Amino acid sequence: MTPMKHQAESLKFHAKRPIVFDMSDAGTGKTMVQILDFVRQHKKDKLAMMVFAPKSLLRAAWAN
Repeated sequence: MTPMKHQAESLKFHAKRPIVFDMSDAGTGKTMVQILDFVRQHKKDKLAMMVFAPKSLLRAAWAN
């Protein structure tokens, strides 16, 4: 997955902070940013993540 420019900026923002509350508009790619940030953190610290989301989003975005 290659992030778009605004998603890459979000990833840089996430990398500098332990907690982020992303209020970006719907359809801007927040889910992909979360997935990529989790992968980065998990490789480094072996962290776990709990996801709260509608089933439709979970199936569409997180199943892969």
